[in-house]
Amino acid sequence: MKEIAFKKVSQVMRAPSLVFSSTDTVSEFLGSLHRLGSYEAVVVFRNKLGLVTAIDVLDALHPERTLLGRVARSVSPLNRDATVLEAVSSMISNRVRAIPIVEDREVIGIVSCVEVMNAMMKSPTFREVVCEEVMKLSTASVNVNDKVSTARSIMYEHDMSNLPVIDEKRQLKGIITARDIVFVFIQLEESMTRGEFTGESTRIWDLPVRNLMDVHLLTAKGRDSLMSLIRNFRKFKKEVCIVKRYKRTFGIVTPMEIITLLLDFRVEEVVHVRILGFSEFDDFLDITTIQDKVARVLKRGFTFRDDIMEVIIDIKRRKRAGKRAFYQVKAKVRSFNNPLINVTAYGWYLAEAFDDLCNKLDRRIRKSKERRPRRRR
Repeated sequence: MKEIAFKKVSQVMRAPSLVFSSTDTVSEFLGSLHRLGSYEAVVVFRNKLGLVTAIDVLDALHPERTLLGRVARSVSPLNRDATVLEAVSSMISNRVRAIPIVEDREVIGIVSCVEVMNAMMKSPTFREVVCEEVMKLSTASVNVNDKVSTARSIMYEHDMSNLPVIDEKRQLKGIITARDIVFVFIQLEESMTRGEFTGESTRIWDLPVRNLMDVHLLTAKGRDSLMSLIRNFRKFKKEVCIVKRYKRTFGIVTPMEIITLLLDFRVEEVVHVRILGFSEFDDFLDITTIQDKVARVLKRGFTFRDDIMEVIIDIKRRKRAGKRAFYQVKAKVRSFNNPLINVTAYGWYLAEAFDDLCNKLDRRIRKSKERRPRRRR
C-alpha cells in the first residue's frame, strides 16, 4: 500500500459533484445530496473553504433559512501535487471525510475516503488485511425505543454519523445514520429540478428510533478480508459494516477506518527502515509486502516506544530442500540511548519467516516499554 500512500492526489481525485456558497441554504444542500446520492459538499467562503455533511446539519430545524456558512466545517485544501497520505492525515486529524483540491484558488477536485479506499484495493498487499485490523469498537449505541432526539444528541457527543441500534438485551437490531434523520426532517418540494427541500417543524424528534433505523445490516466477521467487504459496500450501496464479536460486542468499519491503514507510512518520516539481501532471492514475495508488514508493527510500537530511529532487516538463505529454501531473517532496532533490540525468525518460505519476525518484533517492543529510561528531549 506504500505506492498508494505516496501517489499524488491528482491521480485519485474526482471532480467535485457539489460546490456551494456559504450563503446558500441547508435546504439546497440537502436537496442536491438526496438527488445525487452524495455524502459531502464543498462550501466556498470569501477567504476559506469548508465541508458539510449530513451530521453538520442535524440541528437545522429550519433548513430553508439556515445558511451553510453557519454549519460547514472549515478545512485546509491541498494542491494537486500533495500525496494521498497528506490527504488522509488531514481527513483524520480534522475528522472530515473529504478534502478539496485547489489550483489558483479554484476548486478543481475533491478527494474523499471513498476515492482513497478504491485506490487501496489496487494494491496487492491490501488483500491480506482483515476487518479486525481496522474496525473500531462501538463506544456508543441507541436503544430501539429511544427517541430520535436521543440519537441526534449521541451523534453530536461522539461526532458519529451512524449509530448501532440495540434492544434491552443488547441484541443488534439495526443502524441509524445522520442521513436517515435529515432526509425525514424535510419534505421534497414538487419541483424536484430545483433540488430543494422545505423544512417543517416536526414532531419527529419524539418518534422511536426503530421507525427510522435500517434493519438491512451489512455484517462481517473479524477475519473477513477488507477486499470482500468493500465489494459488499458497492453491491449493497452501503458505507457502514458491523463486525460481530463475542459477548454481544461489535465493531464498526466505514471507509474512514479503512484509509487509516495508510497512516502506517508516516513512521517513515522518523524511522529509517533498511532491508538487506532481499534482491538476491525470488520467493514470489514483493518488497512492498514486507514494508507494509513492518510499517504496521512500527505504528503499533510507537504507542510504547517513541524513541525508535532505525530498523535494519537482513535476509539470508541457510539451506535448500528441493524447491523450498530455509530462510533466516534478522531485525535490529536502534533507538536513542537505549539497548539494541535483536529479533531473529526462520521459515521455509520468506513470507512465513517475515510473519514470524513481525510477531516477535511486536512482542519485544511491547515488553521493552517498561524497562526503557525516559528519553531526554
